[in-house]
Amino acid sequence: MNIIRHEFKSNLKSLIIWFLSLGLLFFVASFEFEIFQNDPDINGIFDSFGGLFDAIGGIPDLTTAVGYLSLVSIYIYVPLCIFSAMLGSGIISKEEKNRTAEYLFTLPVSRTKVIFSKLIVAITNTVLINVLCMGVCWASFGVLSDSPETFRTFLLNLSLGVLLTQLIFLSIGMVLASFLKNYKRSGGIIVGIVIGSFMVSMLVGLADAAKPLKYITPFQYFPAAEMVNGNFDILYVIITIAVIVSSFTGLFIFYRKRDLNI
Repeated sequence: MNIIRHEFKSNLKSLIIWFLSLGLLFFVASFEFEIFQNDPDINGIFDSFGGLFDAIGGIPDLTTAVGYLSLVSIYIYVPLCIFSAMLGSGIISKEEKNRTAEYLFTLPVSRTKVIFSKLIVAITNTVLINVLCMGVCWASFGVLSDSPETFRTFLLNLSLGVLLTQLIFLSIGMVLASFLKNYKRSGGIIVGIVIGSFMVSMLVGLADAAKPLKYITPFQYFPAAEMVNGNFDILYVIITIAVIVSSFTGLFIFYRKRDLNI
């Protein structure tokens, strides 16, 4: 319990900064939506861009809260996934970075218990920032929606889709930090994986020849366009669970055998 409390305290500042930054972004975006909502010609203007928006699933009805948030959903998925990826990597490697590993592991606790405590905090913070950011979206866009019930259902589905994607990158970040000998590399590598996955997702949306790559980029698993109707593809759900479980399993295996840099 002391380890969990310590980890929550250590990661609180980062959580607050990320939430305030993203919360402000979503709040400001609601003012743009209010302009779009009252402009009947906005959809025609965006349609004139042709296939430019195919990479993100096409152009929805931008006069509705659901449609607008679907279009700008990349500003939800990508930042939250980067947050979770960096959290996963950082929470594992920070003992070596801060030179506190020697002290931590002189305490009468096993490495398994330490990792389990860090895992609880990482998952909790991932869920927290997801819920908080979706709460801001509801407060900012829900009051402007012509169909609050539809928007609420969409936001719940979107929240779950984003959370599952976050957990994929969280788990990969944690297992990378436990596996790589140089702890300094894990943060950069996992952020590169997130950005690389997003770029592959954009490519899949633009080129038919790249469609087979959709299975290797988590950003294609639960796109906002599918969350409107709550379409969770069972294959992607299975892949997601498999990646998360195998990564967390690897975390416990690799960290128990890790030679800590102290």
